[in-house]
Amino acid sequence: MHSIPGPNMAEVTRPKITIIGKGGHGSDPALSNNPIIPAFKIYKRYLKLMDEEKSNGHVFNSTLPVFKAGTAMNVVPDTAFITGTFRSMEDGFVHEFMQKVEDIIKEECNKQGCKYEFVYDVGSPILINHKQ
Repeated sequence: MHSIPGPNMAEVTRPKITIIGKGGHGSDPALSNNPIIPAFKIYKRYLKLMDEEKSNGHVFNSTLPVFKAGTAMNVVPDTAFITGTFRSMEDGFVHEFMQKVEDIIKEECNKQGCKYEFVYDVGSPILINHKQ
């Protein structure tokens, strides 16, 4: 059996972002602190950061297909949640990228008076085949 030497499978990381606001009734949203506002801005800035880092020559891919907030049409939710995957063939790049993501999260949450929880689980490392 032969294998191709060098990096062959990307490192997989799962970023999980929870924005914590203050829920309330839709009849008086001024009494709440809507976490969807910073979550939406974070999502947009995440996409922009991806474009910037790719134009700087970094090779990776990421999707954030899960964006959850609220369960009723007349209630401002307490939290908003975003998650997905980040895949990179560059050893250690995930930590650099996620630090920039946390800076964005912190900035947007501070603007809106929200708190946040941010974790990223680095799953399997980059698969690097050796010539032998």
